[in-house]
Amino acid sequence: MQQDKNIIPERFETVDELKYLLRSVEMYAPWINHIFIVTDNQKPKWLNPKNEKVTIVDHTEFMPANTLPTFNSVALEAYLYKIPNLSEHFLYANDDTMFSRPVKPQDFFDKNGNPIVRLRADFPFCGNNHAKQVLHSYDVFEQKQNIKIARRYHSHHNVDAYCKSYYIDTFNMFKEEFKRTGKHRFREDTDIQRIIVSIVDVVKKRALLKILDKDNTDSDVLWNDNCCRRTDAPARTALICANRPTKGIHAYLQYHYPYQSSFEVQQRTKATYKLFGFIPLLSVEEM
Repeated sequence: MQQDKNIIPERFETVDELKYLLRSVEMYAPWINHIFIVTDNQKPKWLNPKNEKVTIVDHTEFMPANTLPTFNSVALEAYLYKIPNLSEHFLYANDDTMFSRPVKPQDFFDKNGNPIVRLRADFPFCGNNHAKQVLHSYDVFEQKQNIKIARRYHSHHNVDAYCKSYYIDTFNMFKEEFKRTGKHRFREDTDIQRIIVSIVDVVKKRALLKILDKDNTDSDVLWNDNCCRRTDAPARTALICANRPTKGIHAYLQYHYPYQSSFEVQQRTKATYKLFGFIPLLSVEEM
């Protein structure tokens, strides 16, 4: 069994990314109807179990039994459409991606309800596992469809839009390749990456393609992620990504997303105040 070369210590560190993602949803995308959190038999201690807008989805609920256990996010993505009660129009995000200013459904779906696909103008091949998967996905598409298309890279590591019926259609077009990917416990260069869904959508003209400019930015919404490298990122962009848990990122996220959301168990911390040296201490709830 091949082990994922991308399993590095940073992948096991946390800065409460998911908590800040949910805060960003409440702050900037309250129109989102429901949130499915895919986990491997886990649930954050801070998550509010009474919030009916969130559903915890275990791998066993949508992955074929013969693919588990898996440590391959690409394998999980192959079967996203099988999540129970997933709506036709859905957004997909990793837990380290956040909204950083108000967004609308129209930023993700066009007037016909088709996904907006944002890709770079070029393909800056960096030789990593992810880039190889994307190139392999283009190879598979071109071989099966017997056509050549422009190869473009993801514009960002962040929130992407899909239609479930289109996702299913693409899965059925490349069923054997998706099934093979699903059985890879760890990521491999020959995995089918979900970009193939967007490729099919664009070729079938059931998606609106936006090519980002040289700064990797969509001028309509300043679509970018910056990976929290800039202190002014939330003021400039619609999305940020905290996939590098470097020193100071937790403080960065807490600064930009300071308020508890309804998705969290409300923490009641006591603050004390003393007036003139003799008034009794007063306990107040920090909201």
